Amino acid sequence: MLLTALLGSALAQDTLTRTLPASMPSLRVVAPHSRVTVRSDPGAGQTVVYATPVRWSEGCSLDLDGDSQEAVATVRVPETGAVPRCRTDLEIVLAGRTEVELDLDRGRVVLLGPSAPVQVRLGTGRVEGQLASSGGRFEVERGRVDLNGLRDPVSAEVGLGAVVIELEEALAGTVEARVGVGRVRVRYPYGTWLDKDVEAAVGRVWTAIPSRSSSPSRLLARAGLGSVRVETVLTDELAPEVAGR
Repeated sequence: MLLTALLGSALAQDTLTRTLPASMPSLRVVAPHSRVTVRSDPGAGQTVVYATPVRWSEGCSLDLDGDSQEAVATVRVPETGAVPRCRTDLEIVLAGRTEVELDLDRGRVVLLGPSAPVQVRLGTGRVEGQLASSGGRFEVERGRVDLNGLRDPVSAEVGLGAVVIELEEALAGTVEARVGVGRVRVRYPYGTWLDKDVEAAVGRVWTAIPSRSSSPSRLLARAGLGSVRVETVLTDELAPEVAGR
């Protein structure tokens, strides 16, 4: 085992700090209710995980475990008759290209330019922030995905809520944005040509960007019930491509 630590309710106000090698390939976080911040520090020699209990019931604990290939942080909930509260604030500071995988029931994920791909599965809550040098995959059942500064392909899917994506430059690759019920808004730099496939099964599609099938920048956007808007940074009024569908 690379590291093992247990934080119980007696230390509910303390911050637990653990370091991982910068060469660690993967870090996985499993938690019922957490706010997680992920950022990079190019000058750091090690990846650091800070965990602070916020509202903990008796019996809540945080296990940090793993091996040379993957570190795993798990917030464990006691099996009691009452509904336990095991809310935790986590800050992950990446020193290298460690990929991060977050699996949360409820909470908020804040991305501050992580240096490696991020994967998030969230029941209820919000994913937001900047992905300046990494892509990722984001799945939220109820809530919102709000990303900016993209330079690498991403995939974002929300069951009920919204997906909002803003790109700093037209990238080579595919941006996927899907919502079951709600809205999708994607904004590209002015002058971008897109190989785009956009659709609202019941709702509207608005676009201000011309199509070119040979473009290396591809957009796949879907709304089951709701709207899809494709904008540029200079767009004030959008022209309807498909209305009243």
